[in-house]
Amino acid sequence: MLSHDDFADEKTFTRSFSRELLLAVSSVKGLKESALDKFWTFTDKNNTNGGLSELFQCLSNLWGTSKKRVILLIDEVDSATNSQVFVDFLAHLRGYYIQRDERSTFHFSQIFCPSSS
Repeated sequence: MLSHDDFADEKTFTRSFSRELLLAVSSVKGLKESALDKFWTFTDKNNTNGGLSELFQCLSNLWGTSKKRVILLIDEVDSATNSQVFVDFLAHLRGYYIQRDERSTFHFSQIFCPSSS
């Protein structure tokens, strides 16, 4: 649900991603409000903080408070491949995957999507 403009820069992406995350988890029970509070500050356009590193620290905190596995699905990757912000986001995901035994992170699962050819 992110548009081309949402990938304009790191702070814009963080703001947009946080907004979508909050919408997605608004009905999930068991998540600590304190873990969600920081995402609300990211959504504020006047917030001067909130790069990818800070976003992932907050995500790790959120994952650590969840009683269930958290899964992130990324679709339509081809629409964001020209975005350095998205490439950096994927690099952060990879880093958290590599350190998954030391840090709380998304549950990683391989999904096969057959081509439409």
